Amino acid sequence: AWLPKIDDTQKADALTMIDHMYKGGIKGYITAGTDPCVSMPNANKLRKAMANLDLLIHSNIFDNETASFWKGPGMDPSQVKTEVFLLPASASVEKDGSQSNSGRWIHWNYAAGKAPGDAISVGETFWKLMGRIKELYQNEGGALPEPIVNLKWDYDENGKWNALKVCKAINGYFLKDTTVNGIEYKQGDLVPGFPSLQSDGSTSSALWVMCGAF
Repeated sequence: AWLPKIDDTQKADALTMIDHMYKGGIKGYITAGTDPCVSMPNANKLRKAMANLDLLIHSNIFDNETASFWKGPGMDPSQVKTEVFLLPASASVEKDGSQSNSGRWIHWNYAAGKAPGDAISVGETFWKLMGRIKELYQNEGGALPEPIVNLKWDYDENGKWNALKVCKAINGYFLKDTTVNGIEYKQGDLVPGFPSLQSDGSTSSALWVMCGAF
């Protein structure tokens, strides 16, 4: 019940979000592992939209056109008020984690080397960031604190980020002992596929199209 609802006529695609940003309706933007100023259409409008932000957080393995949008064509850096944070991310071979494609294949990788300097995985970055936000809400309160304070955010092992737990959460698991099509599943078992997801709250899956992939 805490999840934000989308109105029947509401658009929630990325281009609509950029349009709201362009009109000054969005003040903070977080992007990771992408370069919207290159991959999205109308880069000139996107740069102008980002100039309306108070805060831009970008996590990537290198600087790019998005992180340095204020240097782009048609931009006057002295007129851009946006505070930009470029967070150093580890590359795919420097972290445990998965890669997926449009065919719903998930390929699991183990770290082959250590990331340089302060670089950490994008997943760990957001795990730490949300953990800190949750801590602030617990200590200081705020508007609508319940979804944040009660957020399940245990994606760690002995205090360290664990990408495997995220992969399991994306797949989905049984929240209580459940029988589906005559097969008994125990609480904590992974759901074998999206046809086994239930509407009564006995299962959880972060992304139904990936259910059964683990």
